[in-house]
Amino acid sequence: MASDKKRVDSGGSSRKSGGESELSEGVAKMGLEDAKKPKEEKKLSEEELVGKRVDLPPEAYIHKAHHDTPFTARPEGDLPKRGKADVNVYRVLNDKFDKPIHMYSFHKVSIEREFKFKRDKDKQDKDKSDKDGKKDPPRGLAEKLWKHINVQTGLRFHGGGGIHWMFNGVNIAWSTPKMAKNEERFEVDLGRSETFTLVIKHTKQINMSMLQAYLDGTIGWDNGVTEVINFLDHAIRQTPSDTHKLIGKSFYERIQGGQQATVHPLDNSILELVKGSFASFRISSIPTKPAGGLVVNVDVANTVFWQPLFLHDAVFQLIPNGFRRATGQLQPALLPTTSPNGNMTIRPAAFGHLRRLIRLKFRVVIPNAATPSNMVHTIKDFYFDERFGAQGANAKNVEFEKKTDNGRTQKTTVFNHFKETTRMIKHTVTKPWVRRGDISSLVHSLNWPGDANLGAFGIRIDGSMLHSQPSSLDFPSIFYGNRTLTLTPTTKYNIMGNKFFKPTLFKPKSLRHMTWVNVCHACSNEEMHFAARNFKAFYQGHGGSLAQGYEDEHIAIRRDWTTLSIQAFDEELKKAPQKQYDIIFFVIPSYHVGVYDTIKRNMDHRLKVVSQVLLAQHVKKANNGSYWGNVCQKVHAKAGGTTCVSTRQLVPNLLDVFKDNTMIIGLDVSHGAPGTDQPSIAAMSVSLDEHCAFYGASCQTNGYRQEIVEYSCMRYLLYDLLHHWSEKRGGKRLPQNLLFFRDGVSEGQFQQVLDTELKAIKQIFKDLNSNSDVKVTVIIATKRHHIRAFMEKKTSNKTEFANPSPGTLIEDVATHPKHWDFFLYSHNALQGTSRPVHYHVIKDEIKFDRKQLPKLIYEQCFQYCRCASPVSLHPAVYYAHLAAKRATVHINPDANPAPDGPAPPLLSIGTLRNTMWFA
Repeated sequence: MASDKKRVDSGGSSRKSGGESELSEGVAKMGLEDAKKPKEEKKLSEEELVGKRVDLPPEAYIHKAHHDTPFTARPEGDLPKRGKADVNVYRVLNDKFDKPIHMYSFHKVSIEREFKFKRDKDKQDKDKSDKDGKKDPPRGLAEKLWKHINVQTGLRFHGGGGIHWMFNGVNIAWSTPKMAKNEERFEVDLGRSETFTLVIKHTKQINMSMLQAYLDGTIGWDNGVTEVINFLDHAIRQTPSDTHKLIGKSFYERIQGGQQATVHPLDNSILELVKGSFASFRISSIPTKPAGGLVVNVDVANTVFWQPLFLHDAVFQLIPNGFRRATGQLQPALLPTTSPNGNMTIRPAAFGHLRRLIRLKFRVVIPNAATPSNMVHTIKDFYFDERFGAQGANAKNVEFEKKTDNGRTQKTTVFNHFKETTRMIKHTVTKPWVRRGDISSLVHSLNWPGDANLGAFGIRIDGSMLHSQPSSLDFPSIFYGNRTLTLTPTTKYNIMGNKFFKPTLFKPKSLRHMTWVNVCHACSNEEMHFAARNFKAFYQGHGGSLAQGYEDEHIAIRRDWTTLSIQAFDEELKKAPQKQYDIIFFVIPSYHVGVYDTIKRNMDHRLKVVSQVLLAQHVKKANNGSYWGNVCQKVHAKAGGTTCVSTRQLVPNLLDVFKDNTMIIGLDVSHGAPGTDQPSIAAMSVSLDEHCAFYGASCQTNGYRQEIVEYSCMRYLLYDLLHHWSEKRGGKRLPQNLLFFRDGVSEGQFQQVLDTELKAIKQIFKDLNSNSDVKVTVIIATKRHHIRAFMEKKTSNKTEFANPSPGTLIEDVATHPKHWDFFLYSHNALQGTSRPVHYHVIKDEIKFDRKQLPKLIYEQCFQYCRCASPVSLHPAVYYAHLAAKRATVHINPDANPAPDGPAPPLLSIGTLRNTMWFA
């Protein structure tokens, strides 16, 4: 383990009063930081820095001096409005900002310091080289210097009194009005032989009218607009930062008296959920202002933090239960192993879990030391290298200090087991009227009218939620093989009594040979045969096709489940003969992620056959029609079938667009857990039938933590599936229209999607047919936002707030005033407050009208293959998510990952990609 160290000064900002938890101090975030060997970090632009705290529009990142946005504008027209909804955004009331806002630079020009502890020679040389040069002080030191009495007293009287100051904590300050001189210097003595000379220098007056000019369309986005947004963002955070801990766009209350009602332990000794408040500016459509305006989005922020604990306890809790975690048994789990051919040293899986501790900070307590050490150590990396030998580097044993937490600062996304996620959801799920009340309470606690900082700068924010007038899309009719269902908001339906839709072009495969595998005595032979008969009856009852001569084969893997070795199970599966399987069912005693992944890796890669994993507790039930109906839907999809289609998806003006010459693709890139060497995986789902209801999917590695997919990877994902689409239609034509749904990109990457990914897709079409001139509509789809809507429902004596019903479309209040984006509710939330999907159309070559595209997306949400009810996100994006998640088991275990080089390719699944193998 490599570490770095620094001294934490008593009373400084790096150490809060009462002392922080050693695992919470500093800026390290377990599970959020990239744990590859340290690289030189790319310097962020001003817009990228501000974008971490504010929802900037996508053109803020383009740096082009033009007035017109490069992204698609909202089409003309309007949709009928139905009902009224409160949206959790709050309007900034200023049409103009009358007070002059001045900006200053803040830096030190000299430093005299007596080194009281030993430093690395390079560090000493670096400090000496900076002695007479201008340099921004580090954040903790900058805060201490700014708050020093010499600085505050001097600033209070410069400008003739009455001047109000604000500091960003690093190197920028603002004031109104301007101080008397353009530059002021201050001598600050922090004691302990530390003396600093500081310079506060006026740099410019911020032109606050730039924001309105951008909204009016008289200027494009430029640095002047960014400066206005940056100032406003700091202004709204200045006062809460005195009483709250700020992380990104969220505030978290500090513990008072050892108690805090917003903390929920997750029933383990390592994690806890803390409820804070999210607040961020965004530019939005405002009904009373045609050009749009500025609003503040406020929401509940649920974040998982470390509990205060010993570092060695964190290590043992972090490693999953599959490894032996007792103190004396941890070391063997971390020792290297040798590959079967003896040519490669393999890093143990437990070692990868430890690397999630990278960048964590801790203190070391030396027993019986005369003076306790304040040294803070940082875990820089865990090295797996032959030069350390099989036993690893030796170090003396140390004890790790445990202190009381007083203001959590390190959050985590590391979950050892899916049950921890379940526990987190239990605390985060709230009914809509409760969520709305919580948000209103958060706004009340922020106290914008009484905020002295906002008042001094003349910033006024309305404390009431803005009202939206949403549109309501009509429910579609759903066509099954035996009937058409006309849906209403109160319709309750499922797969029971319905037969699968029978398409004309892509007909599902008739199943002839099914194999049932009883894993580790999951059930008796009689129960296994009963399950096979049950599935056959339900599958045929729903219209599934079984070929003549259909037969079942039953195999047992006779091992003890409690001591099952994944390696032994893998060897058992490799004994399966290479023959023609239609589908293989595995019945397992209970869910085990290692067993599940091993099954899927062997089936997808080695046998290249679709499979279905079943839990014994379900298959043993005699009358479980709902369960078997769901299994039948998945099996039918894997066999090439479609559950249902929306009979009105071919809206009148789209008949020519959608009649057997349109393709829909969904693209998502998933990234390995921070602290591991797992590469990024790009997954693409591609519609193959005439109704865009049946999909294939292809996956490939996409470097390490790389989001944008370039041509070589895109060609691997799309070329063969596009060729398959063409072959099914005689091999002479390609789609003329393409809907490209992209998930996982931020506004700062929209232009890269157009410049790199769209360009690659069009080139692949030309690779297959040089005459191709496909029209593409590019839609960014995301649920990573904090917009919530609450529909008013009048009862006999009061007004209640509920989730919007499916089909609710929001085009105002929270959307951009000029871009074509909208929030769509397409599902009924099973629990809690529902979250809409934000669709942002960044390019529209097909030329949809304002109603056609939302309606098309909404109705296709009823065609999801794994359930009978509509889903919240377009199926193409859902399928890409499922494929990316499954593809993690296709990572070649014998490949040697090299984060500094190209990622090794995934194991091939062959023509299985032409099926819904991921369903």
